[in-house]
Order: sequence, then structure tokens, then C-alpha cells
Amino acid sequence: MPLFRRAVSPPQPAAPAVATEPSLQTILEAFPQPAGVLEMGCRFVASNAMLDDLLHGRTVGRTVLQATRSDELNDAAARALGGWAERRELTLPAEGKTVQAVASPLPHGRALLVLRDLTASKRAETVRRDFIANASRWGPMRSPPPAPARWNWCASAPR
Repeated sequence: MPLFRRAVSPPQPAAPAVATEPSLQTILEAFPQPAGVLEMGCRFVASNAMLDDLLHGRTVGRTVLQATRSDELNDAAARALGGWAERRELTLPAEGKTVQAVASPLPHGRALLVLRDLTASKRAETVRRDFIANASRWGPMRSPPPAPARWNWCASAPR
């Protein structure tokens, strides 16, 4: 019998060989547009900060209808949860913003909803269209008269 016994340490768990998957929240934060993941019942299970800012509040746990007050967006989300991709341009009544919504089905009965705020570009388009419409009303003032007409005008002007 040996005088000293060697202390045996318990076996250490092996380090995982495969890197862990990024969380759903990390993936959504990498999106350059407001985005969220929906599950059955059109309820948000994850969203990025840009979506929370666009919809003025926390979206996780709320339904699309509760967060946006838009039946049309809720229908697009329901279709995506049913397996059909949707792309629509609509106005969110609660915020008064025009957005392009893309809803795509995901595995395990989920859907990805990405919104793009079009409010500023629509406003700029309206301003441009109004400017062109107003400028075209003043036909003679749009461009200077041709050169021979200017010579006649100059010749007939009092000195």
C-alpha cells in the first residue's frame, strides 16, 4: 500500500468544438433596416432597435396589429406565417409614415418582417412634382425668348 495517494481531479468538460450560433437578437441588430421576427398569431418574438424606434416603443410580445394599427400589414404578416412572401407599400396609421414592408416565411412557423421608411422620399417626390407643375404654368417665363425676338424687343425699346 502506497503511503501517498494521488488526488484525482474530476474530469473537465471539453470545450465545444463548434462555435455557438449567434442569437436571433444579434442577427436582427445587424440588419440595416427595421426588422422583427414573428410567430403564430402575428406576435413579435424579437426585433431590432430600429423597429422599436420606428414604431415608438417595445414591439416584443405585441402583435403586428397592436404595434402598428395596420390591418394591411397584419394581413401581410399572416400570409408570411402561412408560407407566402409579401411585399407591400402602405401607410402606418398610428405613425403616419409610409413604409415598404417585406414579410418572408422562416422555418419553424416563423416569419421575418422588414420595414423601410419611405416617408422622406415620398415627401421629396411630392415637392418635386408640385414644383414642376407650378413651373410649367408660367410657360413664357420658363426660358428666355429666342435671339431674334430679343433684337426686336431691344430695337423697339425707348431710349
